[in-house]
Amino acid sequence: MLATNKIKWSISIILGGLLLVLALIGGNWGTSYAASAPDCAVPSITLVNPSVVPSGSPDTVIVITGSNFGNIDDTRVRLQGSGGLDVILTQPLAVYPTALSVTVTDTLLTEPNLYILTVVKSCHAPPTIPVLPLFPDWDVESNEVPFTVYAAEYFYLPIIATTGAR
Repeated sequence: MLATNKIKWSISIILGGLLLVLALIGGNWGTSYAASAPDCAVPSITLVNPSVVPSGSPDTVIVITGSNFGNIDDTRVRLQGSGGLDVILTQPLAVYPTALSVTVTDTLLTEPNLYILTVVKSCHAPPTIPVLPLFPDWDVESNEVPFTVYAAEYFYLPIIATTGAR
């Protein structure tokens, strides 16, 4: 009877230890989960506000609405204009899945121009080892939307001051 109790205690201790080890390992029982692939859906632009600005304007914040914009680390705005101008604007101020805001600098607003605006998005994770950038450094690009800088015309009205009654 004493031997039977020792066997029961030994089995209980072994099973308890085994359960403790399994609990510490975790619920996946040694299986691993692959990281989810980045969302590489093509961005789509539906509205740019403002879509026109007068030449000579100061830095202007524009809000772009649409879909599939990603996040602030992988989304940029591309501006193409006359004379071969092709520039990626600085990092957006804010990026949400359906809207983003970015600053167009005053140097791009000095002369009248019809720009083509697109949203570009990178679908790869940033490298852990620095590598030379490849052109283009984005994977998907949205539809093209016009952004116009028009010639500002100012009309001055003379101020007529009269003294006394007529």
